[in-house]
Amino acid sequence: MKRIVVIFALLLFTSACFGSSMSGSAQDDRGRPVLELGGNKIEVNHGRPGLRGRNPEALIQPGMVWRMGANDPTTLSTQAGLKFGDKVIPAGKYILQAKYGEDKKWQLLIQSEAGETIAEAPFNLQRLDKPVEYLTINLEKKDKGGRLVLQWGTLALAADFQPASMSASAETNDKWTELSAFHDVMSATFHPMEEGDLKPIRSRAGELAAKAKQWSASTPPKIYALPEIKSNLAKLAQESNALAALVSKNGTDAQIKQSLSALHDRFHEIAGMCRDAKNKIQ
Repeated sequence: MKRIVVIFALLLFTSACFGSSMSGSAQDDRGRPVLELGGNKIEVNHGRPGLRGRNPEALIQPGMVWRMGANDPTTLSTQAGLKFGDKVIPAGKYILQAKYGEDKKWQLLIQSEAGETIAEAPFNLQRLDKPVEYLTINLEKKDKGGRLVLQWGTLALAADFQPASMSASAETNDKWTELSAFHDVMSATFHPMEEGDLKPIRSRAGELAAKAKQWSASTPPKIYALPEIKSNLAKLAQESNALAALVSKNGTDAQIKQSLSALHDRFHEIAGMCRDAKNKIQ
């Protein structure tokens, strides 16, 4: 009999929180928190089910996946790449769900709109002194990145994230000065270009090429002295020179955007190789 009561309670919880329509204007409203992070607009869209006397923590069992809302799926939209945990997600729209593991630890699941899990990140558990009646998700700034915070009842879950461009270099540039110098100019020219401003790259393309040449010719820390990093640095220097030449010839905005975007991708490819090399010795 006790087992039947537990199953019935879970069915009620699933119905209310995993997709049913709910009466009452507060429940029908959807939360739409927005965070501006370095020119990138990040937005979450989620349903707001009410407690109605229930305790979410008592109903969620280990192994369950929770949709973090009601009615339409909870979604995350970002105009630029973000890094959750050790995973980078590109710009786009994603479905968010939470998983309560068998080890009683929470994970934030970031999924494609087709339902494929792209990344998992720690969803750190906290508890509130006063219960929150309607499920609420907030986006907050934290250090140089952000934090997604879910609150419902006395349950609070938080996941941190960073801009992908910052995190890709931050893990390696503390030991490789030339990497940091190149990234500083890349960041100051690429991100304005994303917003339609090409003046920085038109005025600093030569400087970017010079930094690429210095980086390619520098002696790397021992853990980064790998053939694949060396060969990609040579390509980076060549592509930086080609971009500088294109700017000097008054290339079109479309041509410059394409060239700078490709160079940006090359940089992150190298940063990823450095990160992988660093992880192997940890």
